[in-house]
Amino acid sequence: MLVQIPRDFHALKRSDIALARAWREHTREMFRSAFARGYCVTDFLCDAERSVYLLQQRWESACEAPARIGTLAPGPRCAVADVQTT
Repeated sequence: MLVQIPRDFHALKRSDIALARAWREHTREMFRSAFARGYCVTDFLCDAERSVYLLQQRWESACEAPARIGTLAPGPRCAVADVQTT
C-alpha cells in the first residue's frame, strides 16, 4: 500500500494552511486505519514531484527492521530532513 503526501509539506503550509491541515488529517486517518489492519511502514520514497510511504502487511521480516528511505526512480535521494512528523 502506498500513502502519498505532498512533496514539500512546509511550502504547502505556508501557501494554504487549510489544505495542509486537510492533508494531515487525511493521511493520519489512512495510517491509523492501515496500522489497525496490521500494516507497518517499510519505506519512504520520493522524487522531484511526490513523496510516498510504502506500507506492507505486518510480518516478522518487514516490521522488525527500521524503515529505510529511498527514491522513486529517477530522482534525487530523499534526505532524512524531508520526513517530518508532527
